[in-house]
Amino acid sequence: MSQENSINIEGAAKMETQCPSCKSARAALYQKLIQIPYYDDFHMIYLYCPDCGYRMTDFANMSSHGFKHFEYVVEDLDDFDTKVVRSSDGVFQIPELGITIEPSISPNTWIRNVEGILLDILEKVEFAKSQLSEPEKIAEAELRLQQINKALKGELQFTLIIEDPNGNSLIIPHNKAKLIERGED
Repeated sequence: MSQENSINIEGAAKMETQCPSCKSARAALYQKLIQIPYYDDFHMIYLYCPDCGYRMTDFANMSSHGFKHFEYVVEDLDDFDTKVVRSSDGVFQIPELGITIEPSISPNTWIRNVEGILLDILEKVEFAKSQLSEPEKIAEAELRLQQINKALKGELQFTLIIEDPNGNSLIIPHNKAKLIERGED
């Protein structure tokens, strides 16, 4: 699968544009409406440059409602079907694992299920651990890796929290009755 097709762009409108990274005129901007059953529609924007590999994905809620806060407790492997949509403005947390993902200078939007989130975090912590030289920091990273692995096996209950000032992030729960949602309407 080519890098350009790593996200579902079927049915998206395509426009040639300049890459913000390498300035190539061969970059492509894709846009499409994504309809999520029982939720609002989202506008997806995906930029890909075949010359330097730059990618940017963002989603905007077509019916933004202002600040939103979502919480969902993952109790067992059945809850791994829960999906998180994190916009470029969203702050994502798993307090029990000491994880916070905040917007950055070049933020990415993503849609992942619980397992995908944990595997991504595991990969990042493993990489960070490989860069450490202090024994105390290595031990802290190893402890965090053990906790993440327990969570991946369904042996550790944890909470997904996402807050978004523009209401463009959300949690699509396995069990809707367990979802806590607060914010402006």
